[in-house]
This record gives sequence, structure tokens and C-alpha cells, in this order.
Amino acid sequence: MYEEKMERICALLCLLSAIESAQDDPAPLNRRRVHAMLRAGALEGLVLRKVKGLSAQTFARAQKLLSRASAVFARVQAYHAQGYRILLEGDACWPSQLEKLGDDRPLYLFARGNLSLLEGKKAAVAGSREISGATREKAEAVGRCLARNGLVLVSGGAWGVDSAAAKAALSMGGGVIVVPAMSADDFFRYEKNCRDCEKGRLLLLCETPPDEPFSAEKALTRNRTIYALGDAAMVVAARSRIGGSWSGAYTCLKRSLSPLYILDEEGREFEGNAALIAMGARRMQILRDAEREELILQEPDEIFLDRLRERQSKPTLLRISVPIESIPRSELLRCLGWRGQTLDEQVLSQIEKAEQMALECIEPVAMIGEFELENVGVLSGTGFKPEGEAAALLLDGCQGAALMAVTLGAKSERLFLRVQATDKALAPVLDAALSAAVEAAADRVSEIISQRAGERGRQTTGRFSPGYGDMPMKQTGEMLDVLRSAERIGLTVSSSGLMMPRKSVCAIIGEGTNIKGNTKNGCAFCTRRDSCRDKGMCACAAEE
Repeated sequence: MYEEKMERICALLCLLSAIESAQDDPAPLNRRRVHAMLRAGALEGLVLRKVKGLSAQTFARAQKLLSRASAVFARVQAYHAQGYRILLEGDACWPSQLEKLGDDRPLYLFARGNLSLLEGKKAAVAGSREISGATREKAEAVGRCLARNGLVLVSGGAWGVDSAAAKAALSMGGGVIVVPAMSADDFFRYEKNCRDCEKGRLLLLCETPPDEPFSAEKALTRNRTIYALGDAAMVVAARSRIGGSWSGAYTCLKRSLSPLYILDEEGREFEGNAALIAMGARRMQILRDAEREELILQEPDEIFLDRLRERQSKPTLLRISVPIESIPRSELLRCLGWRGQTLDEQVLSQIEKAEQMALECIEPVAMIGEFELENVGVLSGTGFKPEGEAAALLLDGCQGAALMAVTLGAKSERLFLRVQATDKALAPVLDAALSAAVEAAADRVSEIISQRAGERGRQTTGRFSPGYGDMPMKQTGEMLDVLRSAERIGLTVSSSGLMMPRKSVCAIIGEGTNIKGNTKNGCAFCTRRDSCRDKGMCACAAEE
């Protein structure tokens, strides 16, 4: 399955992009032509077939473009290493709203950040780049109102209305999806964008390779995607019959991509607004006084009005990538049972080799779930209740809790099994390196949970896993079910509580304003810690 998807990704990038192209290569094909080829069965993976309706000229052009597949594959690997995930139609997280674009819809998306933002209700927000301070305040108000009402904001990330609305939404704890016209490299030069992405508040979606620079054509094409992604679209300020904001809104209205709301204001900055309303777009106003700030939408669209006012009752589930740049040497040595002995050159060589192999194969990803605690200790909206005295001690004084699941991915599992069968001396060292890597990834996820809790004025406990103390191993499966880890990150569990891939961590972390000193990890809560034969390695799981 993995190989088939990689072939399809490489084929689509060859046909639709100019990456790794030589001077004499033909220009890429457009989306409509590639969609037609796929419908006709002319392309399967990297295999090109002559079919009825495919001209000899297009066939020869496509063959030449596909000849770059090996070089393109290397670029795809590099994109993965940078933290990008490539989405295709048919993937569980592919946004179905793009069907509205027909053959103009993208055939792939480069994604970096929290993919679960695609699942909620969304509103596209657009407007001019050059705006006055008063108009900026209106854009910020729109962003805050969307965030307060549980809608994810979709924008192009440009200066002006886009950035003002997005920053305001993020400041309220909302989620933002950005489909940029600039290159992703330029976007992530801003440290705040990197932080918001790591915290799960931001998702970057690129219709083109992430390093493709800005172009006017790219900007106009991505406008359609922005409007289509929203359950509704909102324009704050547009010039009349000129510019990307006007063009995108006009296309949205004429093709019915999403219900289109236009801020009903007078003045030079809003000349395009009046024209769009006259064409049939719906009016939108901002009500602001000392006590409230609200979006007022034109009747009779009661359905979307209800959507806007409806707060999502589902808990927040985040899927995040967890980059690991180096293997913690001290943790690796601990996993090997090192007790301060001198390490000779041969052992050091094996360790360095194992570290390098581990870094090349791991793809750490994680799921985070954030919940309030009900009176009986149940995580709200889940029916899940941590069992045992140790878990009760952990959550004493907490108002909420976070579940986490992190895995290095199936590729690391396959590598270890191969080395175990071919190099008995290296296998235990690689096993230790992978264990150290997943522990580092779990530490990073714990930090992210603590940061997010801190923004809500809460402290966090240490993380606690099934098998620690008297918390039963069977709760691993219950926690992973809550996090939907099987479908979201490929992490499953056996009937005995063994996770697959094995290099994975599942844990609960308490959150509260008055935690009772529960800041130590696992063994601090184990009633058998005084008699433990191997400090730091819980024996309770084996006895369960």
C-alpha cells in the first residue's frame, strides 16, 4: 500500500509540477488534463497507458515528464523529512469539500501541522492586503468570533485581512488553516508560525510543492481552494472588479463554492463589497459594544447561523508530527543497561551506526486528546475513566486531563526485525536507540501538552501509562480508541495491551490549577517501587 501511494505521488508531481525538471523538459500538464487521464485509466501509479481520447502528443509529453520519477522520489523523501505529509484523494483526512471544484480541484496536498483541523466546521476569510487600521479591527473581530464559536478559519496567509483575522483567531485559542501563495519555506521563517504549528493550532496546506515560490497564477488558483474548503466564506474588504479578493469571491459566488458573506460597510476599501452584495452575496455585519462582539448574518440563512452559534461538544483531538533531530545518548545507554563502564571503540561505532539508522527510518507522529474531568473521574465525552489508586492520585486536584499516543511508525519496526535477523550484535543497540527515540518524542509531546495547558492557566502532572502502578494494561486499548490512533497514526494494540508498532508510548497527563504535587512520572506512583528489581523500568506491566 505504501509503495503504491508513493508511486502515485511521484507520478502526479512529475505531471503537474516542475520539480527536478531539465531545461528541455516540456511544461507540466494542468489539473483538468490529469483528471481526465485518471478517469480514462491512462495512468496507474507510474504506468502510462495509451487509451481512447489520449492524444499521441499528450502521451509523449506525459512520458517525458514521468521520466523524472527517480529524482522526484528523492525530493518526496526530503519533504517527508521536513515534516510534510502528502495527502491524496481517498485518504481518510482528504477534505471532501474540494469535490465542489470539479476538475479544478488539486490532486495532492502537502500538509504540515494539525490535520484534525480539517474535520471541524470551517469558514474561509479573505480580503485586501492593503487595509486601514479600522478595517484591520473588523478583520480581527471576524477571526475572534469564529474562534469563539468553534469554527476553524481558512485563509491565504497574506498580509492585510488574512493575517489579521488569523492572528485574532489564534489569540482566542482557535484553529487556522493556511493555503499560502508564498513558499512554505517563507511562511515558516516566522517563528510564531512554527510555534502555532507545533501546538496543533495551525495547519499549512500547499497545493504545489512546498518550496515553489510565489506566482500570480498560484495565488489565484489557491483562492478557489480556500473558498471551497469553508462551510461558508466571508469577505471583509475587496476592491471592485480587481485583485485576488474580488476574483476569488466572484468565482465563489458564480460557482456556488460556499455560501458567501460580505461585510456590509461603506467606504473606498469596501467598493467591491457593495458590488458583490448587488450580485447576490449575503450581507454580514459586526456588532460590537462594551459587552459583546458578534457576527450578524443576513437572513434567511438560519442553517449556517445555527452552525456559527453552535459550539462543538467533541473534545479536541490533535495529530502532530514530532521531529527528532538526535537520539539522546544517555537514554540509549540506559536502555542498554550501561552502568558507567568504559565504552571501547567497537561499541561506540555500533552505537553511532544504530543512531544513524534510527534517525533515517523513524517517522514520529502523535495524537493528543484534551478533556475536562467529570465528577466521577470520567474524561468528558468519552466514557473513559482511568482505573486504580495511582491514577486517582495522579488526577487529584485536576480539572482536566490529556491523553497522548506517540509512535515511531511501522518503518522503524520493519528495520528492527530485519536487523534482528541479520546482525545479532547490532540488534540490541538499535533496539535501545529506537527506545531512546520514542522516549524523546514522548517528552516533546508532553512539553506541547504542558504549553497548551499553560495557555489556559493550568499546570500539568507527569505522564502516566497503563501498566504503571495498579493501572491495568487493558486501558491502553481504551485510550487508543478514544484517540482514534489506529486510523490517524497507524497505532494499534493487541488483546494483551501490547502496542504495534512496539516503539510507541501511550499515557495520561493531568491538568489543573491546583494539582497536588503530582509532577513525577510513572514509578513515583508504584506501590512496588521499593522492591523493584530494575529502577526506572516498571515491572507491573509484566505481572499484569
